[in-house]
Amino acid sequence: PTLHPAYLLRTPSHKKLAWRDFLEVKAKLRALT
Repeated sequence: PTLHPAYLLRTPSHKKLAWRDFLEVKAKLRALT
């Protein structure tokens, strides 16, 4: 799930989840090029 930045500021424990999503998107974009 992609989380809103303000939500992550209020709920720091979910930063790890958002970071994992970000890395997954980054890897998929890299695979396309």
